[in-house]
Amino acid sequence: MLLCTCWLTSANLCVLICRYFYLLFCEPNVIPLDQYVFNTEAHPLPIWGSEADKAVLDTIPEAAKERLRHVMDGYVAQLEEGPQPPPPTPPPIYDRERMNVFAAP
Repeated sequence: MLLCTCWLTSANLCVLICRYFYLLFCEPNVIPLDQYVFNTEAHPLPIWGSEADKAVLDTIPEAAKERLRHVMDGYVAQLEEGPQPPPPTPPPIYDRERMNVFAAP
């Protein structure tokens, strides 16, 4: 039997199967599904604004929180502004000695 030889090796397949079987058959209160979502590899991610998310945020240093707020504020501002037109193309650069035209950097 020929399996995909990229990342789906027998070790990865075993890990994925064990992880999903654990999630299927574990006790319902191990991971509260109202506070977490799972990505495609079954890693639990806290839902934004949930108690689990607030607990994670409490472990982050204050300087990192401030940087995260700054980045998110900029991202939200870009979303509110809507799509921007592309910047104008700069004029070509001429090499006067050889009279060659180079593309702008």
